[in-house]
Amino acid sequence: MTKWTGYWMVSHKTMLLALFLFFLLHLSLCHGNKDVSPMKFTHLLYNTTIFENPAPRTYIETPIKMGIELINPLWNIKFNIVSGDDEEFFQAEALKVGDFAFLRIKTRVSFSASINREVQDMYALTVEATESTFDLKTKTKVTVQVLDTNDLKPLFYPASYHVVISEDSPLQRSVATVSATDADLGSNAEFYYLFTTHSHPFTVDPFTGTVSLSKKLNHTRNEKYDLTVLAEDRTKKISGIQKFGNMARVVVNVQKTNKTHPVITPTPKPAISSDGKVTINVHVEPGIKPVQSLHITEGDVDKFFDIIPLGVQGSDFQIISTKKICWSQIPHGLNLSLQANDNSFPSLLSPIMQVYIPPVHYMPLTFLEDTYIVALSEFSPPKTHVVKLSIMPESYNVTYSIKANPDSTKFKINSKNGMIITKDYFDFETKRWYEFDAIVNNGEAKTHIVVEIIDENDNTPQFMKNLYQVTLDENSPVGSSILKVGATDKDLGKNALVTYSIANSNPVPFAIDPFTGIISTSEHLDYELMKRQYHLRIWASDSGSPFSQVSECPVTITLNNINDNVPLFERIDCNTTIPIDLPIGHTIVQLSAIDLDELEELKYVIESGNEHDMFTTDSLGVIKLNKPIPPYSNAFNLKIIATDGKHKSEASIVRITVTNTGDEPTFHCQETGIFQQVTDKLIKSIKPILTNQEEEAFSDKYITNRYSPKFNLSIPGSIELVEDYPLNTTIVQLKANFFLKSDFLNDTVRLDWY
Repeated sequence: MTKWTGYWMVSHKTMLLALFLFFLLHLSLCHGNKDVSPMKFTHLLYNTTIFENPAPRTYIETPIKMGIELINPLWNIKFNIVSGDDEEFFQAEALKVGDFAFLRIKTRVSFSASINREVQDMYALTVEATESTFDLKTKTKVTVQVLDTNDLKPLFYPASYHVVISEDSPLQRSVATVSATDADLGSNAEFYYLFTTHSHPFTVDPFTGTVSLSKKLNHTRNEKYDLTVLAEDRTKKISGIQKFGNMARVVVNVQKTNKTHPVITPTPKPAISSDGKVTINVHVEPGIKPVQSLHITEGDVDKFFDIIPLGVQGSDFQIISTKKICWSQIPHGLNLSLQANDNSFPSLLSPIMQVYIPPVHYMPLTFLEDTYIVALSEFSPPKTHVVKLSIMPESYNVTYSIKANPDSTKFKINSKNGMIITKDYFDFETKRWYEFDAIVNNGEAKTHIVVEIIDENDNTPQFMKNLYQVTLDENSPVGSSILKVGATDKDLGKNALVTYSIANSNPVPFAIDPFTGIISTSEHLDYELMKRQYHLRIWASDSGSPFSQVSECPVTITLNNINDNVPLFERIDCNTTIPIDLPIGHTIVQLSAIDLDELEELKYVIESGNEHDMFTTDSLGVIKLNKPIPPYSNAFNLKIIATDGKHKSEASIVRITVTNTGDEPTFHCQETGIFQQVTDKLIKSIKPILTNQEEEAFSDKYITNRYSPKFNLSIPGSIELVEDYPLNTTIVQLKANFFLKSDFLNDTVRLDWY
């Protein structure tokens, strides 16, 4: 019983203490700044969602908890929507769970079905929390995004269509295009077009709504079709709800037409000139309507022919060959299918007329290709093979030549076999393609050559500056950006993709972003204990193949000394004795301090113990007697500091004991050894500077490809072979060596027949 009584008393006292503290808190709030409330929402803005057309008492959804932390268990909080809900669709309520008052927002009973995304898709609610015990208030914003549901059917506009179509219209002809829209979003707005019945000669494209003819029409059998097109919601159909859509009416009237069509007469006869040009004159007898055009429906796969209308009436046409026909590849001649159409709607077509063109046994010279397109590396040296031209029919008595123009000066052709080779070097960055013509027998045949130069990695990245210099304050935060270097490459694509790196062999307290070239600090920098100037070797490398090109640029970074060190005394805790008759101006003790910054002169100040100005100190830390020592004085305790104007040292205590007249002054101080420590650190910090002087110099001798391979001088200048020398047999072995290298590059030349 005593145990429980004691527990109740302790709990009772704890509760009283809590109530007292809450009373003080409330009192401080009443007398303090009333604009600052300790009651706050967890966020100033909450983003929530709710589907349109919700049921009554549907709560909005939120990815995070909304409400207020109950830092005071006596708080009684209520939530109210004070703005943003003019129609009063929503209602706020509070739910207290433990030490948290949850804000919950739900739809009201009577108006929830009126929440329609198509009318309003966003509500910005202002919710106010009120606390009745301490009269506290706070507000937050709640945005309610109304999400789409598939609640609308597709809607046709217009809802009815009337068209007239001729009974002889061709199959697959477009009759009409119906159009519907759905105001929903995303997949909820997708729908199909389809007919409600299929007992008619029409089809509808389910995606475009285009109604097309699928069977032949007959005006006598049926002169009118009344079609119903349904726009059916795709999502509803997948979910099993049939016929959820809207309908449009399409009325098709079939028009009776006259069957008289144009006729090609008489049978055309081809004419072939001595140079192989084919001409065919065609006459078309019109029907009830004038002739509109003539077409080759079959037989001209290679597009050898063009059709030219003759005369004003348009009943006569001429078919001519516009390209050279290779009759050796068409030994049986050509069969052309001709068909004419008139200008009625829809057009009437003539019966197809077959025209036979016999093969021509004499063929003029022609190149195998009208245009040769060749790719050539910019590394190609002179005498590189470009392309071998061919003519047909094959003839051994031809002479090839190149028509002179500015582009042809870098090429020459073998007049006997048509092989084109280079005469000069190429540079992709200067000129990217060359075009010129080649002919045989002074123009009997002509072809066009296009040489496209392929970019190679022949350019080194170039820095925008030859030297970068920058200063940096010591103690800059690690990761601070210092400067940005930049380099460009004249090549193309990967050959011009530049990345950056630091090439110093010894560690440096800096890093570089490989893609942006931004140099930043990677370590804490100290002017007093580190190198005061850094020389970085920055490499810019491209991503080309077969090897990467690299250039180097020096970057000098100089540290700025800032006032970041506290002065340190060399002597502390001094005990001195002086006779009572010590003369004015006599030195008692010297306290010197060291400031590693070396920026400002130190000033020594007696902070306490010198109330009567008995002592003075100078810029060297020398403490002297300033006034005669009063009789009966026993001792003085001076508290002295050294300051550089920004920082001040810890105080050094000087205890002065007054002795008898005529005694010799004495002093004893504790040596801190700070001067030796600083000296050792400085020697250690500058040691890398003294031992690694090679890092100060800039050199790219290891990254520049300066030397070309050299062929061995023992290789013969000419070789004689017998005419029956075996194929795939070694003729000569070539050897080349690199500068200052002992390895060899070996290759074998073989004899090949063409």
